[in-house]
Amino acid sequence: MGRYDLGEAFKQKAEDTLGYAIFAEDLPSKNSGPYPLKSGIQLKVHPIGCRTAPDLWAYPVVMCRIEPTTTDSSSTRVAVTYRGTPKQTNPPCSTNNPQNCITQLKFIKYGSGTYCRPFGSDISCRLDNDFLNNFVNGGGDANNIKFRTDSGKVFTASNGVNQWSIEFNGLYSLIYTRSKSDTSLDDINSMIESDNTAAWNIEFLTPPEAGGDVHAKNGVAIWVNKVAGPNTYWTHFYADNVPGVSDIGAYVAKRFPPGSTLDVLYHTGKPVEDNTALAHVYGNNFDGVRGLTNGWPLVWIGNANEGKKPRDLNVYNIVTTANENRAGGIHYYRQYFAMDTFSDISSTAASWVDEVITDNYNVIRESAPLSRTVDIFTTGVDESSIRAVVGKSGMTGSVCTGSTTPNASSMALFHIKCGDATYIGADPYHFAPSDWSGNGYYRPYICANDNAARGVWNLLGFFPDNACSDIQTGYTFFEGDNMCVTE
Repeated sequence: MGRYDLGEAFKQKAEDTLGYAIFAEDLPSKNSGPYPLKSGIQLKVHPIGCRTAPDLWAYPVVMCRIEPTTTDSSSTRVAVTYRGTPKQTNPPCSTNNPQNCITQLKFIKYGSGTYCRPFGSDISCRLDNDFLNNFVNGGGDANNIKFRTDSGKVFTASNGVNQWSIEFNGLYSLIYTRSKSDTSLDDINSMIESDNTAAWNIEFLTPPEAGGDVHAKNGVAIWVNKVAGPNTYWTHFYADNVPGVSDIGAYVAKRFPPGSTLDVLYHTGKPVEDNTALAHVYGNNFDGVRGLTNGWPLVWIGNANEGKKPRDLNVYNIVTTANENRAGGIHYYRQYFAMDTFSDISSTAASWVDEVITDNYNVIRESAPLSRTVDIFTTGVDESSIRAVVGKSGMTGSVCTGSTTPNASSMALFHIKCGDATYIGADPYHFAPSDWSGNGYYRPYICANDNAARGVWNLLGFFPDNACSDIQTGYTFFEGDNMCVTE
């Protein structure tokens, strides 16, 4: 589409188009499969994980720390999808004997009489190293882990294990950080004591929400950025909003837990038949339109999410004209919006193209085109209500008669409601407080009679000045099936 801020945007005369523009929900991409990353880049999530990035971009970015890899400070606006594959877990193996890999543990008591005890902010559980055949492993695993006996006793280490087996003064211990959702220390000791010869099976659990796709239809802010600190690498991308999710960074962190491998794919979109679409119908026949600038209306579309002041949008304009809009000048442009399935939206939009109307005229010099009468009645409803009948003049009982469009002898007639008070007249600031424009701020919506209320305006039409003065106060526009009748 071209950069809007550089004047490179797409421009086309409306008369040279089909007369409508279509906005699809999420069409299939022209590209598919893996996105071509820079050679050497591998995206594996570091134990630090993912989170919402600081507010350094014009719109939200998610950042995931990754294991050291090739750097690439470039970006893309191509729609992509990050696909996460959770870490495949294997039984831990002893560092002094790689063939000694364990799937079970047994616990024995410390001298304090407990099997597990506090270890700073962590939990330490003493291991039966004879059962483990002199198993030593100072490493850990960030996956959710359960320890389960064959009889069904269970305790959890949902934050993973910090160290599988460390030796200190001849004692071997498993260390993990307990979360609030994990089994309590007292319950763990009680379960082990109740069957102190039982072996505990190690179960690696992938969180149910882990893995899958995170869409980034706005692209990637930085592919791989190396920041201050040893081997500190991050990928930054514009993750799509997810319905019902307020913290997209936390959502991505659950999708891509530490150890996950990330693949980047072209965003595939949705099948054509599953897409809904919006059509803007602006017309393409402007013969006879007065005061029309040559070449206008103009379709003007550009990319506004780059440059010095990027915005999270693409600009879509229909630039029209109002050359006759001097004193008494009126410009009108009746356009349409339609929604349908993408498969049917073109035919729906095309059926409305000839209904588009635009023109410029001056009420001082000429009559308003396409005008209809508006009559206000107090009959047919309750005693304090009014209703309008459009397009049928000369009806008996009309309080005042105006038109649907401005003319030289008319003024806009408003129905204004502020709290419980109403006004029908040409003064749009009737209820505004005396200082509504004070200190350079304009607040006509504040009601002088009720500071807690906010004004509500309805335009009833265009009427001769004071023609409707008999119903200026004490009447309310009827809100019901007969409030406005078109004949």
